[in-house]
Amino acid sequence: MKCPVCNGNTGVYNSRPEVDCVRRNRRCYDCGYKFRTVEIDFDMLDAGFLIHAHDTLDLTEVKEAVKLLNKCYKEAQEVGKQLNDFLERVNK
Repeated sequence: MKCPVCNGNTGVYNSRPEVDCVRRNRRCYDCGYKFRTVEIDFDMLDAGFLIHAHDTLDLTEVKEAVKLLNKCYKEAQEVGKQLNDFLERVNK
């Protein structure tokens, strides 16, 4: 993961698994900036999104954003199917 300040390489110096996420404290090797990521793994996500959220975000907000992404992903899949069906009919 890249540092949000200087775009340098970062490393994890503390990791805390929780029920529905993993919180990782990270530090930039170049500038020393410290920040936290929250990784949420939802089984409901077909796309397997991995969300990295700055620690100022509330976990509830992140979960709502993931739900919205999941809805958009499923809608995009449906639009893709409709487009494929349309193209098959046009090409016949």
